[in-house]
Amino acid sequence: MVLRFFSAINRVHFPVINSTNTWVKQNSQQLCSHPTTLTAVSTDEQTAGRGTKDRKWEAAPGASILLTLFFSVPRDTQHIPMLTSVLALSVVEAVRAMAHQLDQHLECCIKWPNDVICNNRKIGGILSECSVDMASERFEVMLGLGLNVNNSADELAMIDRPRWPASSLLVETGVSWNRDELQEAICDCFSLNMGTMMSEGSSELIARLQDVSILQGKWLRFVDGSTERVGVFAGLADDGGLLVKVDGDLSVFYSVEIMDVFQDPGSRSEFS
Repeated sequence: MVLRFFSAINRVHFPVINSTNTWVKQNSQQLCSHPTTLTAVSTDEQTAGRGTKDRKWEAAPGASILLTLFFSVPRDTQHIPMLTSVLALSVVEAVRAMAHQLDQHLECCIKWPNDVICNNRKIGGILSECSVDMASERFEVMLGLGLNVNNSADELAMIDRPRWPASSLLVETGVSWNRDELQEAICDCFSLNMGTMMSEGSSELIARLQDVSILQGKWLRFVDGSTERVGVFAGLADDGGLLVKVDGDLSVFYSVEIMDVFQDPGSRSEFS
């Protein structure tokens, strides 16, 4: 039986704040540092929310889950590259479970490593940061999640996303979701998945991540540093890296931006 990795959750909530990630960074020394405690900092509204590559994250007040998870893991852990994907998997599994409760069929998937996609539209993203606490010899990890829950179509239309256009659970299902209940389910799934990885290794989670990947069986156009490449998705490495076959050679990537996903080289672009 897999146990939850965190024995307690320290919840901090603000009606409005500039950024939950910024607040955690500024107050990390005061937050609970117990190795089995997960600190969950949330807000109804962010005035300076950011996503990957410092892009602005826009959300109407009270419509989205705006959450930063703060915790620590042993410095010698081999699973640091997996943490973003573990949270993404937890979000997808929590969303799918609640969709089932609402009698809704929802194609919710992951675009490696940090985007949550529903029906080829982006509903969420994760921003991760990690640092070493020299005193405790542990990695301190901060995972920021923005998830569009009850955002309206009119609100989303104001977000400029030429690739992977923005959507929300409300728009995709036509029903309102309980934001607080979903947030609790995500935290619980994350604790369970962390327990699996830290006690049994990454193999089970890798298999589940591949099962919910939007990249399965697809060609990718992606940017590696300043180089644009095209290749076939070949799965995930044991440490969560992206496996792509480029020009017949299998390579692993850890920091790329996926621009397009398509069925074959002649069908660009399927989803962008």
